[in-house]
Amino acid sequence: MACRDGVHGYEEGMKMRGEMLWRNPASLMLHVSFLVVLAGAICTWLLQQRGVVRLSPGEKVVEFRSAKGELLPLPAVMELDSFRVEYYHGGIAPLDYISYLKLGGRPCQVSMNNALETEGYIFCQSGYDYDGSSILSVNHDPWGITLVYTGFLMFAVSGLWVLLSRRCKWRSLLRRLSLLPLLAIPGTMSAANTAMAELNERAGWEQIYSSVPFTTLIFILLFSGAALSFLALSGSGMPRKLSGFILVSATALSASCFILHWALSGHIPLSDTYETLLFAVLALELLILLACRKDIILRGIAMTFAGALALVAHLIEEGPFEAPLAPVLNSPWLSIHVSLVMTAYALFGLTFVAAATAIISPNTEKRMHVISLAALYPAEWLLGLGIITGAVWANTSWGRYWSWDPKETLALLTFIIYALPLHGKPPRHSHNSHHNSTSHHFHRSLHNSHPLHSRYSFFRTTRRYHIYMLLAILSVAATYFGINYLPSLHSYS
Repeated sequence: MACRDGVHGYEEGMKMRGEMLWRNPASLMLHVSFLVVLAGAICTWLLQQRGVVRLSPGEKVVEFRSAKGELLPLPAVMELDSFRVEYYHGGIAPLDYISYLKLGGRPCQVSMNNALETEGYIFCQSGYDYDGSSILSVNHDPWGITLVYTGFLMFAVSGLWVLLSRRCKWRSLLRRLSLLPLLAIPGTMSAANTAMAELNERAGWEQIYSSVPFTTLIFILLFSGAALSFLALSGSGMPRKLSGFILVSATALSASCFILHWALSGHIPLSDTYETLLFAVLALELLILLACRKDIILRGIAMTFAGALALVAHLIEEGPFEAPLAPVLNSPWLSIHVSLVMTAYALFGLTFVAAATAIISPNTEKRMHVISLAALYPAEWLLGLGIITGAVWANTSWGRYWSWDPKETLALLTFIIYALPLHGKPPRHSHNSHHNSTSHHFHRSLHNSHPLHSRYSFFRTTRRYHIYMLLAILSVAATYFGINYLPSLHSYS
């Protein structure tokens, strides 16, 4: 089996003993990056100057009003030439808000997702009046942003370094479990969007999309494939083959639905709950194809989980013509940020499925632990990158990289929750698992691969680890669904 081959390869590759954090440059850089971000956040809190400036056409302004009500100097004389609202072609929905300015006599402009940066000041479009006046937010935070962005870069580089380091052997493990190709999904979304934008022929596409009940067929196929997977446990080969065929069919159907929705909407379908759920289902199906081909129990539970998400998507389904994107969403950061986060969530979903499989079938605990960790490491990195790209996007849209928005806060909490198991003691089998010298060597090697050699005792058994991962998925659900019931900056779609 592929998973067993992965275990054996992992056991053969892990021959080094664990080292202290300071002896592992990748892990050291990873943890230092958080300290740098924290230092930047403290500088922002202590030194940042925030406020607004209201510009009327032809008026010259030299000061802005801070959040404390103080009048503070601008870096240069600012003058508004004109303000314009751009609309979607043939509609009344706003596409963009643009202020045409002169700053120190130099022509420039500010629009949504296009901030003006000069001499450490960031000007963002925050509002307007119907008399043609424009309202800009002002942020002066040179030291905080510099430190925070430095920490972001360190995290991106060191996280990839940890994944691909020969010291940790995660590169070999991910390759053997066939999870590495999934990491290419976020990076290909923007490139694919360029190619999709060149497709101007829409004849017949609307009719196909409207006539085929994609999401209905997807969740029916996934539930049927899951049932056949469980039926295959009796030893029959035909249900196993049918389950694999149905999985491939469901994946092809999800990909077709996603591409059609993309082509008809004119933007990457990652802007609302239905679109992101559709992407998550597709990512999970790809995960099942790549990592769960031989594990019939894991495949059955994974298809059930993906089918449940497809059912939710079916219940809230919207057409691709419901509403144009809000101006703040017309940004290349949208596809990068959301695809990173949703890919991470799909990998977290795999850890949940592996945990459920281990609880239902205790003799698979060791193998499920390997699969879970193989998914957990890249999931943490991708979620961190998703939070980072969201922060950069926020800084270019309204001049602040963090605002303690509920979704931001819950995403950070989710990151912390899933980071804890990566810092545990070497796990041992529970009493239900067969324990021998080989398994002991495996778990000892597994611990030695951890970037941080800590003393947390909760994760000493694989059973505790899997129970924790079962509960951890609640943080993902709260971040993704719970935010809909809270006032948030993420509700503009």
